[in-house]
Amino acid sequence: MILRVAEVLHDALPGRFDSRHLSVAAVSATHPKFLVFERDRSRPACVVEMGPIAAMRRHHEVLLALHASIPALVPEPLACTQWDLTSAICVQGGLPGLPWFALRREYRGGRQWRHLLEDAVRALCLFQMAARGEQDWTAAVHPGDALRAQARACVNAGVTFNPAVMSLVMRRAERLDDRGAMASHWQHGDFSLNNLLVSRNFVGIIDFDEFGETSMPLHDEFGLALSMRLSQDGACALPWSSCLETCVRYAAERRGYDELTVDGLLLHHLLWRIRRSLASPARAALRQSLLTILDSFVANPRAWLTTH
Repeated sequence: MILRVAEVLHDALPGRFDSRHLSVAAVSATHPKFLVFERDRSRPACVVEMGPIAAMRRHHEVLLALHASIPALVPEPLACTQWDLTSAICVQGGLPGLPWFALRREYRGGRQWRHLLEDAVRALCLFQMAARGEQDWTAAVHPGDALRAQARACVNAGVTFNPAVMSLVMRRAERLDDRGAMASHWQHGDFSLNNLLVSRNFVGIIDFDEFGETSMPLHDEFGLALSMRLSQDGACALPWSSCLETCVRYAAERRGYDELTVDGLLLHHLLWRIRRSLASPARAALRQSLLTILDSFVANPRAWLTTH
């Protein structure tokens, strides 16, 4: 496929790119994905992704809606064309910025990491405003039921939790029941440093494969907070509690969530990610990290999460 990327671009976007100056790099992703560079090697001219027809069309439509609202933060959708009987090609514009694995070379002290996190939170707020503006992306969530469902799904899949975890899950689910249905919107699903491109005073958002798979409030805030340390192999100098507070405080206060409600939403996030990690052997290390976080949080929630 990599040898045919120039041909794909010529057919999908005639005259848009000069095939004489293209270079292509494959990246590891859920679907085959290729970064295409022209003369400027500092940022890709476009990204070409291949996947199931329905998934690629949905991805293209999501980017069309988001790019209309936040064009500086998400890739420009350029084309979506059928490749064969089961696959389609999605072409999107490239964004500037460093990927997650390069950040530890540029960011050293706590002040730099905090500045990065604050920029990412601002990008998340803009993304959420755009998502709330799409009527088809809004949802009513019954958070207590959703938390219990994630716990059952994990247990049914063979995950063993200590009794303290299940006890806190049930107590916080009852607390969430008291709130009734929560008005929310589709979440990015994997809003983390792994899916951000970072440059000075700019954060771009990529990879919408999990967009809309959950509408649970604060899901993306938790994902961003946990990724600050999970993705950086100890390079991030910020403590877990600081990451969580920076990401969650504003959203929790704006929506009137007390500490016990936020506890329940964090438990849902952790269980949701643990359950999803079961689908891939490559996520075994991540799953163990999430289980460790879960046990530590259950043992002392206020050491992790204080929103007031």
